[in-house]
Amino acid sequence: MKPQDPNWHSEIESSMVIASPDAIRWDIETDVLVVGAGCAGASAALEAKAHGAKVLLLDRYIGGGASALSGGIMYYGGGTKYQKQAGYNDTPDNMYNYLKLETCGVVSDSTLKKFCDESVQNLEWLEQHGVGFEASMSPVKTFYPINKYFLYYSGNELVKEYKDVAESAPRGHRVKWNGFSGAGLMKALLKSCDDFHVDVMTQSRVTQLVQDGNGNVLGVKMLQIAPESKAAKRFALYYQVFSKVRMYFPPLANWLRKNMNLIEQEQTVTRLVRAKKGVVLSAGGFVFNRAMIKHHAPKYAPGAPLGSPGCNGNGIRLG
Repeated sequence: MKPQDPNWHSEIESSMVIASPDAIRWDIETDVLVVGAGCAGASAALEAKAHGAKVLLLDRYIGGGASALSGGIMYYGGGTKYQKQAGYNDTPDNMYNYLKLETCGVVSDSTLKKFCDESVQNLEWLEQHGVGFEASMSPVKTFYPINKYFLYYSGNELVKEYKDVAESAPRGHRVKWNGFSGAGLMKALLKSCDDFHVDVMTQSRVTQLVQDGNGNVLGVKMLQIAPESKAAKRFALYYQVFSKVRMYFPPLANWLRKNMNLIEQEQTVTRLVRAKKGVVLSAGGFVFNRAMIKHHAPKYAPGAPLGSPGCNGNGIRLG
């Protein structure tokens, strides 16, 4: 059977509406269900677990998402210990003044202020979950520092227009890792999920929300490749190869993506998951959904999609 168009899976189902949680038979029950095991999803799962919830973290592929394929740059400031070790002064207000100009009103003042005020503690939270950073400062302005450096100017902090409103400070904190640091970020976070006994299911794709008549989300329908099956192992291998070749051999990457889709069409079983306290959707963006790109970001439509193929708009459309 010839693999179908890679966008076939972008179609999701309208919510299943039931009278009450007892109206159907659930295959799995948990307190909090998190869809998408990238940085946001893993962080949400760890926080829910820290607050005493039973947590299930689902991922369509093998975990990590686009975060694992990224450069692993965390934009932190306001006086992190790495800024101080490198000899730079920064405060939450100084960081806010810079970002206020940089973001041009896209982010509300209250959200931006909260981001700056909590920046130091957010970095420390990642450290508590095994993510490493370093104060080695890049001597030159760069798009991405080489493996010797893990702190750098990642924005326009040195441009006069911005220096007039805020004292310059490097805020690009690259996760300590050789190569693209997103891999190190997600290795640490997923290990922490395991250490704190977050239940994780990979190769599990959510296609539908389950709601009651009042609109409350009760759970989801997911399609899962049978764990430990030959199909699951082949699917994981395809994804691992895809992750390595996606930027360098697009034809091979497309072939792998289409064949992963084919495995999902032929080898998945349906499971209903009950989430007693809520569902968190962290299933990525929509760079692999060309129709959404053309509609929402048309100037990027001619470019080749990069990142995780799970960024197909499903999480957004489910929400």
